[in-house]
Amino acid sequence: MTNRRKRIFAAVWTAILLVLTMTLTGYAKTRSAYSLIGASDEGAYVNRFFGYQLEALDGFRFQSDEELVKSGEIPADLLEDESALRKKLEAGEVYVIAYAETKNYDSINIVVGDSGKGADETDRLIDEDSLNAAKTALENSGFKVDRISIDREYIAGKLRYVLNTKATIRDLTLYQKQVILAKNGFYLCITAASVGDDKMEQIFEKLSAVS
Repeated sequence: MTNRRKRIFAAVWTAILLVLTMTLTGYAKTRSAYSLIGASDEGAYVNRFFGYQLEALDGFRFQSDEELVKSGEIPADLLEDESALRKKLEAGEVYVIAYAETKNYDSINIVVGDSGKGADETDRLIDEDSLNAAKTALENSGFKVDRISIDREYIAGKLRYVLNTKATIRDLTLYQKQVILAKNGFYLCITAASVGDDKMEQIFEKLSAVS
């Protein structure tokens, strides 16, 4: 697996940990929707750089910048300094820039990273290496992988590669779907997870193009 793939993979599976551990509360105004990392309030995440928005399904709440900083997902200074952020991403860092969850620990996790010069959303950034590494990580964490596959689905009006997963641990069933949107050498990795009921279709129906 290339270093770039490893970085993307590491970002994808941050969601699993967040599903099981994060319980922060609070709210504050966030940054510009036209920035590389976009903006969110409690009800939606908007990124006009990439050209997409994701409305929160009923029961979800997007965290504030303060919460993301407090949980160690991104340094506070990078939220305001896009030049410094880009340098960090180009050096291989990845950051959680939006996170929403429900009281039942369903989650939406959005990560930004560097996808390589010239990469755009037509490039296949989800591949067999991603699938195999994801399966191994789940099994090493105690999950039984019931199903994991790379599929082609219409997401936000376009046919895309997605990683679909169903896994169980004790009496819990985890459903997860991940898609990567790329532009100008950067990517958004959007991972949704739900516990108990499969809510992937409903969550991704809320993802749409925006100018």
